[in-house]
Amino acid sequence: MRVLAEGLSIRAGGGIQVALDVLRRLANDRSVRAAAICSHELSTQLSGDIIASFEDFVEADISSPLQFARARFRAHQLERRFEPDVVYTIFGPSYWVPTAPQVTGFGRPSLLEWRIAKRLLPGAIDSYIDYSSWKDVVRRWFLKKSRGYLVESEAVLIKLAHCLDVPTERITVMGNTFGNSFERYDFRSRRSGNSNVLVPAAYYPHKNLEIIPFVAAAMAREHPTRNFCFTLTIPNTSAPWAGIVEAARAANVSKHVRTVGAIPCSDMPALYARADCVFLPTLLECFTAVYPEAFKSGRPLVTSRRDFAQSLCDDAAVYCDPLDPEDCARKIEDVLDDEKWAQTLVSRGASRLSTHYVTPSERYSRIRTALDYIAAH
Repeated sequence: MRVLAEGLSIRAGGGIQVALDVLRRLANDRSVRAAAICSHELSTQLSGDIIASFEDFVEADISSPLQFARARFRAHQLERRFEPDVVYTIFGPSYWVPTAPQVTGFGRPSLLEWRIAKRLLPGAIDSYIDYSSWKDVVRRWFLKKSRGYLVESEAVLIKLAHCLDVPTERITVMGNTFGNSFERYDFRSRRSGNSNVLVPAAYYPHKNLEIIPFVAAAMAREHPTRNFCFTLTIPNTSAPWAGIVEAARAANVSKHVRTVGAIPCSDMPALYARADCVFLPTLLECFTAVYPEAFKSGRPLVTSRRDFAQSLCDDAAVYCDPLDPEDCARKIEDVLDDEKWAQTLVSRGASRLSTHYVTPSERYSRIRTALDYIAAH
């Protein structure tokens, strides 16, 4: 089977972790002949040996609308040159329509909702992130052009089938898990005890990262002498980070909020190992690698009291109201101050990981099955 893997839309976040693992496995899979076209952000995290293992490999710049259009043109050129049996868009929509049958991985939760509440300031009237724009209409149009879909949970399968009006038989649950770098890392060391709260998320409006300074302020009011820090992973030159810095300065908690910038997936395990707690105040998800990564690294997890989080974590996480900084602060402090409670969460996380999450090899097997089926039909 000839597979053209396409990762043009992948620039940050957990999608890179999934894509790296899948591309490595495709490149080393002797039962397929593979080519790939990827964004610069994804390509730079692939080793030269992996890139050389593809029959054809194209790195594309998508940093501007013009480059974005050129990348799609190069994808068409690569398809004509390689003549694949199936095109695998690792995460879509792809914004181009290949001639060969296409399987698209789905990880854009905003397309399953029209709008979600987001409180920009504590005590303020809820504002909304609106997902009914023409851009999302276009995204849904491209998604409907795919022959098959890959999702990361049963809940998303049901929602996507309804959203696109496609039969559930065309959708495969591939699951999600931690990346290869977590598999090899030794996390046996104890937590640092420095109250380092890791927030490992790329910036998207629904990630709700703007609430971090207000959570830090609530913690500082309750424990003025506590030495703690929220560690984010968004670029320090970005507009979202500038907004967070300004909010932290206004709340007098600048020393409690920092970012290490967007770092390679290979460096993420060390970041988890230095954390005392993992915090994710997200408002909307299809799935997030943060949950299995927290479980694998043995760090207690505090996340949003939302149905998607509770279905993925069950009793292995502490849940807070992501729109209430005071509640977020209390739940984080409970974990930081009670070592026995933290270890209970870690034990539950390890159990949850072993019983409800796939391994990387199992995920790839499900992907291969979907690609084989679509290519043959």
